[in-house]
Amino acid sequence: MPEILKVIEFRDRDGVYAAWRWKPDEVTAVSKWDQLVVRENQLCILMQSGKVEQILQPGRFVLDSQNFPVLTKFIYGLVYGKGNTPFIGDMYFVNTTQFNARRWGTASPVLMNDELYGQIPVTANGTLSYAVDDVGIFLNKVIGTQDYISVEDLDRIARDRSEEH
Repeated sequence: MPEILKVIEFRDRDGVYAAWRWKPDEVTAVSKWDQLVVRENQLCILMQSGKVEQILQPGRFVLDSQNFPVLTKFIYGLVYGKGNTPFIGDMYFVNTTQFNARRWGTASPVLMNDELYGQIPVTANGTLSYAVDDVGIFLNKVIGTQDYISVEDLDRIARDRSEEH
């Protein structure tokens, strides 16, 4: 049985996700007067037809055309007529907390030439902390069209980048 009014939110209790795309279906479709909750450690990116329409800061938003005309266009794009609409919408929740003590390192030793000792194996590793600063760049360069990006995915990206340099 579908809900009459619902709250759209994202809670990552395990701290696994850096970003997550909310996907409506026939049961969880967005409708007028639903509420969108963006938590203190999140931003919500509303996209329509493949473009960023609005980035919402933390807070509670009633999805109403008088308050949010862009949201109303977005909502109709998600669910109008069971998806039969010219508008296409996506909603991404982006975790803005700092991810601390993330480990990185070379996968295997790199051989370096030394005049005295010849070739010596060198490795590098350590920890780093990072956070999403610019959600637009993060969306375009990292998330793309994926349904989610985990913190482990970001760790892998950091390891791969360190091996390139």
